[in-house]
Amino acid sequence: KRLESAPAEVRGVVLYQVQQLLSRAKDKEAANAMLERLVAPYGDTVEGRVVLAQAALSRGDKEEGARQARAALELQSSSQIAMLTLAQASDSEEQATALLEKFLVTNPNAREVRAAHARILVNAKQYEAARREFALLDQQQPDNVTTLYALGVLSTQLNDPAGAERYFTRFVEVLGRNPDDERDPSKALLILSQLAEERGDLQAAVGWLDKLPEGDE
Repeated sequence: KRLESAPAEVRGVVLYQVQQLLSRAKDKEAANAMLERLVAPYGDTVEGRVVLAQAALSRGDKEEGARQARAALELQSSSQIAMLTLAQASDSEEQATALLEKFLVTNPNAREVRAAHARILVNAKQYEAARREFALLDQQQPDNVTTLYALGVLSTQLNDPAGAERYFTRFVEVLGRNPDDERDPSKALLILSQLAEERGDLQAAVGWLDKLPEGDE
């Protein structure tokens, strides 16, 4: 009834909610059968195809998951969730990387896809390539603390202390401007203190330590 009464512009959200609800059912076979019945009238939508793809993946059917994800992309070639689902259905990280890279050529502002691509590169220890991807994400959204922290860590991995200090400093500054953000800056502050000490600036090193939350000194 919720699906039937939902306006077209929000029906996709309701479809995802239905999928999440049924994914918690104990009888997976019955839940899957119900999901297919409920989604059937909306099989010509991106969301309907993605829901079926994700359901297939949850039961280990990569072939069906990939088929449904491709069908979603045929309906909307720029759909990030469809591409991410197709990448999830890939047989290897190399195959997933190729899919994401091809998608980004025609959809350079696809933030979620680029972030997924960057994470795969990190897993493959391709740190320089991963940093380039996160740098593009930083250009698109300069105050994203997740991106800034990743860039700091990658700069450390690449033995670029100046870059690490720059990104971790921005990370701490952005957190300071957003008091409602509950992320802990302690690790970044400790790294910044160490970096300052290594370049001989003991005053700055102590200054970063003074910013540690109470109990982390």
